[in-house]
Amino acid sequence: MNKKSASSAKLNNQEILYLLLYFATDEGRELLPERWQFLTSEVAGGLVEYLTNQEFKATYARSRGMEDWGSYVNKEVEKAIAEHGDKICPELASVLKSMLRFEWSHDHGESWSDNQIRNIMLFGRGPIMSRTFALTVPDAADVKDKIVPLLGPAILEPCRQIAELMKKYIKQDLEFMDEHRMS
Repeated sequence: MNKKSASSAKLNNQEILYLLLYFATDEGRELLPERWQFLTSEVAGGLVEYLTNQEFKATYARSRGMEDWGSYVNKEVEKAIAEHGDKICPELASVLKSMLRFEWSHDHGESWSDNQIRNIMLFGRGPIMSRTFALTVPDAADVKDKIVPLLGPAILEPCRQIAELMKKYIKQDLEFMDEHRMS
């Protein structure tokens, strides 16, 4: 992002995801689940709970095996934004909705779902098949030095609060992964 006023800075999915993970991990010091499904669940959980003041029930760990989990996440996020979107600025709502939205692809008789979080999960990763990862020092420094200063309170404060709510979902997911010996 170039240096613009906080209100006119163009938000993008990757910067907002980095910002949320930075805040949710105490500035990059805590671990996160490696799997994009868990991260999607944690961001959706933090957002839905922030907007509705109700716990997000459709976490990935709780919903494993739910064939239409992605559709359910889409529905819950869209409903929360439609009914309570006045709690965040429209530009942030739009970025979060597009980042979390599952899209379906079909090819040669197979179909699968995908979202932007899966597409951005190429940063700060540990070894292949690692269970967890942490933001790298350069990633955390970039968030602190290049993203945070460009955003005003209308973006930063809701992101901090959403990230704070994400922490319990992260903790639950890490415990679930330990319990089920997920690598």
